[in-house]
Amino acid sequence: MMVFILLNNLIQMLHGYEKDSDGLLCNLLDNAPVLIGIGTNAFSNVRTGVNLKLPENLRFIADNAFLGSYVKEITINNVVHIGNYAFKNSKLEKVNWKSTATTTHIGTEAFSGTLITEIVLPQFLQSIGKGAFSNCPNLQNFVVHENSSEVTINDYAFYNCLQLNSIDLEYKRVG
Repeated sequence: MMVFILLNNLIQMLHGYEKDSDGLLCNLLDNAPVLIGIGTNAFSNVRTGVNLKLPENLRFIADNAFLGSYVKEITINNVVHIGNYAFKNSKLEKVNWKSTATTTHIGTEAFSGTLITEIVLPQFLQSIGKGAFSNCPNLQNFVVHENSSEVTINDYAFYNCLQLNSIDLEYKRVG
C-alpha cells in the first residue's frame, strides 16, 4: 500500500507502511509494527471517553482522525502535522504539548468545537489553519511558546471563542 501525506505543503510518499483495520499507519520495514500516524477517520465518532498519550514515534494525525470522538485529553510530543478537522466537535478538554514537541502545522478547524480551555502552542509551530480553534466555547487562554520564531495564524482561527480573554503574542509576528 502506498501512503501519501501532506507535510510543509509537499505531498510525500511513505514507503513500507501499511494501514491496519483501525486506520492506523504502521511501519513494517523491521517486521515489528511501529505506529507513525493515525489515519483518516481512525477514531471518528468513537464514544468512549479516554485520555490519550501518543507514542513518541507518532509523526502525524490525519484529517478527521478523532472527529466527533469522546477523547478528553491528549498529550503530544513528536507529532509534526495535525490534519484538518482532526479533533473537530470532539469532547477534547485538554491538549498537552510536551516541551520538546515538534508540531509545525495545525490544520483547518483541527480543534474547532472542542471543550478546551487553554492552548499553549509548542515551540516549533509554524502555522495554524483556518478556524483551527473556532467555536470553542470554553477557550479562555491562548499562548504562543516564548521561543517560537514565527507563527502564521490564518483566518477565523479563534472565531466565536466567546470566553477567550487572554492572548499572549508578545514579540511575535502575526501573519
